[in-house]
Amino acid sequence: MSAPGCTMTFELTRNELIQCGKKVKELRLRSVASIYGVYRDKSRPAKLLGSGTFIQHCEDIFVLTAIHVVEDYRKFEHVFHDVGGNGEQMFPFREGWHGWEQKDGDLALWGCYREIIDDSNIQPIQVVEPFGVTGVCDNAFFITSGYPGSQAFSLPIVREYRTTLHTVMGKFASLSNIPGHCFAFDCANDIKYFGMSGAAVWNLNLHKCTDFSKWIPEMSTFAGVTIQWDNKKGYILATQAEVVKKFLSSSIKQLRKQWEQG
Repeated sequence: MSAPGCTMTFELTRNELIQCGKKVKELRLRSVASIYGVYRDKSRPAKLLGSGTFIQHCEDIFVLTAIHVVEDYRKFEHVFHDVGGNGEQMFPFREGWHGWEQKDGDLALWGCYREIIDDSNIQPIQVVEPFGVTGVCDNAFFITSGYPGSQAFSLPIVREYRTTLHTVMGKFASLSNIPGHCFAFDCANDIKYFGMSGAAVWNLNLHKCTDFSKWIPEMSTFAGVTIQWDNKKGYILATQAEVVKKFLSSSIKQLRKQWEQG
């Protein structure tokens, strides 16, 4: 798939690509959420459901994730999220959530309490233009960061839950037979980490540069939401940002209406 803006004419070394990914990870780190379900019986360990992203629209804060991460949340007394993965304070979700079925984009949105977020080191992503442009082309590189469940543990007595942030980066993959609202990028990792679903995908936008020295991590833009890590085929499937944007426009309105009605 070729698209306007694929102007990269320089050779990119593997080390340079890794350094770009590291800078984008550092820039976006404070917006990444790990999503847990807490059983009614607190003596049982919490279950890491997946990953997500803190976003902000006007004065309201939300967590964007995949619906298959949270749709079965009724098994738990409540679902909450954590930033950093080092046993920090947990932040409960506000009442109500909205989601699209997997065939429509596999997306879900929860609300957060603004006063709790303000007292944390969380840095939500602002929902503004150009939020909502995937920007895929043959030379596009993408990165996603989340909390693999295989690396998480729980100490229910002290209510402490820890997990390790994991990052995957790869190049746009031209694949057939994937849903029209999705795109894919390859990944070098040979281990399938459960818990990456729902994490934001960022386009490094290196393909828009003709001079590598002029690239900065702030050029990276939101590209979509991780749906699936296909370990056998070695690629990550994600919902396109254009679909996410449409979903957010509807879901934010519906959540605010729920809150107004109490």
